[in-house]
Amino acid sequence: MKIRLNSLKEGLQILSYTLKKTELNLTDKYFNSPITIALSINKGSTEISINGEVQTIADLECDRCLSLYQQDLKSLFKIILSQVDLSIMNSDENIIPISPNTSEVDITSPIRDTLILSVPMKKLCRKDCKGLCPKCGVNLNIEKCKCNATSTDPRLEPLKKILTNLMEE
Repeated sequence: MKIRLNSLKEGLQILSYTLKKTELNLTDKYFNSPITIALSINKGSTEISINGEVQTIADLECDRCLSLYQQDLKSLFKIILSQVDLSIMNSDENIIPISPNTSEVDITSPIRDTLILSVPMKKLCRKDCKGLCPKCGVNLNIEKCKCNATSTDPRLEPLKKILTNLMEE
């Protein structure tokens, strides 16, 4: 996504876009819905500040029960386009150096990174998801399994004997 700097007026401007995942070079399976981007651009004489919000609906798979579900994703980002020498400034990945002759800037990468980072690390269809039964594989959110809950893993029998001996003493 490119912003044409020579078409921006001095001061504050609000822009919004709706993009497809291919326009942001996204290959993740999560992003099948349109991606909405709202930009608040403040253009000064030597610096352009871009505050943005990325929003979409992600198609996710629950880590506990493997059910497919959709989740709203919304994330903020900030980019500063600066004509000031970067060696003077602190190195910050949100600052993009530009020259007075720069006519357009590609902000695809920061938007894509913001969107990818908004996907939760632990994907849960709901907070109280019960997951799958480890024996029969039934989804415990939908039905109750008929497995014998009292049976234990035979590898744990030695530990059970130790526990029984400690309780007898």
